[in-house]
Amino acid sequence: MDELFHIPQAQKYCDGNWTQWDPMITTLPGLYFVSAFLLKPLELICNSSIVFCSTFSLRSINFLFTAGNAALLFLLSLKRKDGDKVYTWQLALMNAVILSLFPILYFFTFLYYTDCGSVFFVLLMYLLQQQQRHLSAAFSGMIAILFRQTNVIWIVFMAGLLAADFIRKFSGVKHPGRDSVDVVKLAIKKFHHCIQHNRKELYDHAGELLWILPYGFVCFGFAVFVVINGSIVVGAKQDHQAGLHFPQLFYFAAFLGLFSFMYILSVENIRSYLNLIYQHPFIFITIFSAGGVIVSNFTMVHRYLLSDNRHYTFYIWARIFQRYAVAKYVLIPGYIFCMWAAFKRLENDILWTAVYCICVAANLVPATLIEFRYFILPYLFYRLNTNKVTFMTLSIEFLLYAVVNSVTIYLFLHKPFYWNNDVNPQRFMW
Repeated sequence: MDELFHIPQAQKYCDGNWTQWDPMITTLPGLYFVSAFLLKPLELICNSSIVFCSTFSLRSINFLFTAGNAALLFLLSLKRKDGDKVYTWQLALMNAVILSLFPILYFFTFLYYTDCGSVFFVLLMYLLQQQQRHLSAAFSGMIAILFRQTNVIWIVFMAGLLAADFIRKFSGVKHPGRDSVDVVKLAIKKFHHCIQHNRKELYDHAGELLWILPYGFVCFGFAVFVVINGSIVVGAKQDHQAGLHFPQLFYFAAFLGLFSFMYILSVENIRSYLNLIYQHPFIFITIFSAGGVIVSNFTMVHRYLLSDNRHYTFYIWARIFQRYAVAKYVLIPGYIFCMWAAFKRLENDILWTAVYCICVAANLVPATLIEFRYFILPYLFYRLNTNKVTFMTLSIEFLLYAVVNSVTIYLFLHKPFYWNNDVNPQRFMW
């Protein structure tokens, strides 16, 4: 487990040793800074022999982040609309509590990993961006990068949402349809008109885009870091090299379909999907064929995926994809269905959806390792923007999360196993 690297490193920071670094750690030291900032003062104030940066204390940091995540999810849910209706506080609270139990995120509440803190600062950035507090949002995004470098993509997401909002206002379309591209056409038409006849109006509107600059500065600073460092990761660079792993989008679609089946899986959706295939066979043959080409030419199998049997992904790959070569092709229509049905449940318009898809692709495609933790933020952003959320769908979602969490924690606690080259017990985990 990564705790073998994270906990000793955090304890060094608590001891004031800021220069010694474990070369196997891939992330920046945001989690260790926060831990030392919160725990070391307690030791100084209490002036006792208690070790405040113990394993238990460090793990407790994630309880604070989890509570913060629940609060942020509640505030974000309160801002959501389902059609013309705003979430009631009861529905928002239920939505927030259940999302904070999202299995992959919930599991790491009890361990000293970067996920809970990473999600906290990204959600805080999202809330601040929606409140038009862009300087604070960019600062929160900068801290999020210190927890996980790929969070730079979600800073770009915030800038993209700001640009999308500008296009809506500039076009003059107050409530663009979810599937309508009229807002883009009108914005382009108005831009040409302003260039030729009314540049003052263009300059007046352009001032609103200046709020993208704080996000741009953070992204620029991160780009400088990558150039100097020679990689997006800090340590173990040989095992975390970027690639073009397009099937990651298919895996995420299946993941999305599983954990949000109560929103996208219905008889009506299945019937509509089959009718679309029947009515447009050539289009879907082309889509499925393109999917086959992607799977055939861009599937990557990381050595960790084949060697680390502590994770779900090891067994999925070994017992499905590795055992049955045809499986990765047979599942393509299912991947496309999950994508199609998921997009139908988004409340937002085509601009939001386009920015979201671009950022999800930028987040997942370069990752050569299949790791469910990479799906946490793409999934949460999707769920926070899903329409037709009801007490019934939330109840089903809660039951699913409860079962998955119970099984995973049971396996972790009560089913340890041993490797031939290690006397320490290994434990099953996400």
